[in-house]
Amino acid sequence: MYKDIDTNETKEQITVLLKNYQSSWGYGYGYTPEYDGKKYRQLRLQILADLDNVIHQHFRNNGAVRINDAPESKLMLQLLDEVQAEHEKQIGEITRYQDELPVDERKLDPEEKKNIQSTWQSIIKGTGNIRITEKQIDKGTELERDHKGFRVKALASIARLLQGKQGRNLVSTANAGGEDPAEHITIAPVSNKDHDIMEGGLWKKKKGTISAAGWDAEPSDQSGNSLKSAGPLAVGEFWKLDGDKDPMSTYELAARNFKSKGKPNGIILRDKKYFFNKGTGSRVGFIAEHKDSDNRVMTQDEKEGLSPTSIALGHELGHAIRNRRGANISSNPGFFEEVGIPEEIKGHWTTDEEELVNITQVENKLLKEKGLKPRIFHKDYEESIQENLNIRLEKFQKSGFMDKMAFPEILEMISQKKFNQADKLLTEKGF
Repeated sequence: MYKDIDTNETKEQITVLLKNYQSSWGYGYGYTPEYDGKKYRQLRLQILADLDNVIHQHFRNNGAVRINDAPESKLMLQLLDEVQAEHEKQIGEITRYQDELPVDERKLDPEEKKNIQSTWQSIIKGTGNIRITEKQIDKGTELERDHKGFRVKALASIARLLQGKQGRNLVSTANAGGEDPAEHITIAPVSNKDHDIMEGGLWKKKKGTISAAGWDAEPSDQSGNSLKSAGPLAVGEFWKLDGDKDPMSTYELAARNFKSKGKPNGIILRDKKYFFNKGTGSRVGFIAEHKDSDNRVMTQDEKEGLSPTSIALGHELGHAIRNRRGANISSNPGFFEEVGIPEEIKGHWTTDEEELVNITQVENKLLKEKGLKPRIFHKDYEESIQENLNIRLEKFQKSGFMDKMAFPEILEMISQKKFNQADKLLTEKGF
């Protein structure tokens, strides 16, 4: 694991934590049942949580705009991913003990511990609404691939979500019920690389290729997951969001109440009525190779931030919960205008209001709980920078002062991701 960094206080903290981790193993570990194993397993989770927090604090507070420009960035990112891998090993071990929690217990009261244990065991046993499979099924080709060990990786991210109140609420909401298979949220592996499927005995031949895929939450029933338009004379209880101080929070409350109480029947947004739908389950695609250092988002102070694997899972669970409530809003316009998102910025949200609501109401709360800065767009950091430059370039193009020689040069810089050069040249041109 991590050895040398050059940031004094952080170095001292990490050095102490790593030494403590080396001493956190009971007699007989690896050969016989670990002596006082429950105590040591909990201690290891605590130290890993502290290491994770120190690393994220380092990236949050160092002042660099880009993560790779932070002091000792390469080594710190390496340590972050190693801590994640070690955490996954520990969670794999803890799944064998029904009386042990998969979280750092230091700040939990008895009631919180009880609720975590109930949710955790329900997921482990597959009796709740969240199910985990190691089988990847490619929708386009129907090819299948098994990802050995994926279940533990998914459980490790769930365990990290269970550490905080926001994460616990998210997981318990997604896992509530489970009696109706049509509502199940199934966490399934996908790969970020193309994978050839071979068939045959000694002389194997390629059967087909499963293409690379990303995180998603695909509804089981495409007709049941989204809001339905209602005519102006539609009868029922509708909550009016127009002019609401916090329309997205009110919307989430309305969807939650509809699922649990049957009321309200829908909402009014931009003077249009919408019914909540019947709801459906989801298959959550989880990148099997994903590391905590992979996701780079643009934070609200326009710096590059991290959104770790557990947060990525939480993001998709947010979509899955909305699918289950019949409240996905991908195809229903109104929130962009209601909260004042300018037309030119909609592309930063991939022109999808479901992402605006989900990031604001789910992911950013999880990021804050983990001590990370909230994000500002759906597109990642580099995509957001590119989108900003394209907006400026378009303004340059439409102005009466466009330099016909400079325009293609800037366009080429942006396409080659030479963002600093493109920014400099656009600034020189007054854009």
